Amino acid sequence: MRAIIISPSTTATLTPAVEAACESGKPVIVFDRGVNTDCMVTYIHPIGGYAYGADGAEFLVDNLEPGSKVLALRVLPGVDVLENRWAAADKIFSESEIEVVGQEFTGGDGAKIKDIVTQYLQRGDVDGIWMDAGDGAVAAVEAFEDAGKPYPVFMGEDELRGRRVPPDPSSRRSRRSRTPASPTPCSWARTS
Repeated sequence: MRAIIISPSTTATLTPAVEAACESGKPVIVFDRGVNTDCMVTYIHPIGGYAYGADGAEFLVDNLEPGSKVLALRVLPGVDVLENRWAAADKIFSESEIEVVGQEFTGGDGAKIKDIVTQYLQRGDVDGIWMDAGDGAVAAVEAFEDAGKPYPVFMGEDELRGRRVPPDPSSRRSRRSRTPASPTPCSWARTS
């Protein structure tokens, strides 16, 4: 073994493992998420969390009217990449005329996502959905279908891979694909 390459899933949890790897005397390369040490020989930080969050929020701002309402669906608190995504999106939204009507943690549970979106739709209009990960993109869209509401401007990943266009071809919305730091992002925007 000539080098050790580590892609931490979380910053704090993997710091001791990276430090132990550094003590082996082999060059250590860390990529994707950082760690709380500088013992590695290099750190490769891809576009990652912040750019993903900013790009998604900018997509919503660009495709919604001023005063539109966005629901932010977040997986878990305290996960560094997800916190970075939200920090970027929150900054973009706060500098725009978009109203964030809620910021909800879903645990990545499709049933919970659908329930949260359904509750917000019962309280009033939701014009856009911003997600920090796409583990429940389909569930969010299904809540609009079940409520008989038009599809929102939507930003999330299509991790379920099966449904990349709105299911109703007569829908006034169409898919607009972008690449905000995700291998398979999926965004929908109004066409008229």
